[in-house]
Amino acid sequence: MAMSKVIRVLEKSIAPSPHSVLLEHRHKSDSILFESHAVALLTQQETDVIRKQYTKVCDAYGCLGVLQLNAGESTVLFLVLVTGCVSMGKIGDVEIFRITQTTFVSLQNAGPQ
Repeated sequence: MAMSKVIRVLEKSIAPSPHSVLLEHRHKSDSILFESHAVALLTQQETDVIRKQYTKVCDAYGCLGVLQLNAGESTVLFLVLVTGCVSMGKIGDVEIFRITQTTFVSLQNAGPQ
């Protein structure tokens, strides 16, 4: 079975608004909003209202989570996304994938890494 990119990442970095990242899943109606060191779950209606303010950053197979790095006295946050994978086989009815590529999206207005 081929795996498809079901995650879409969008960002809004228009000043003076705070930088924010919107994470959408193609098969789910809710979205996740990352803004000002906070995370919010948005309904489809809430997402539709704000979506036109955002631009697409990338599509991904999955999201591994948020990586927090300490840089001196400040903290840097990245969203870690799976952008490449290959099937390694199956265990029972579950397909196993090896991650071959990741993308880091800054949650602090620095774009993808």
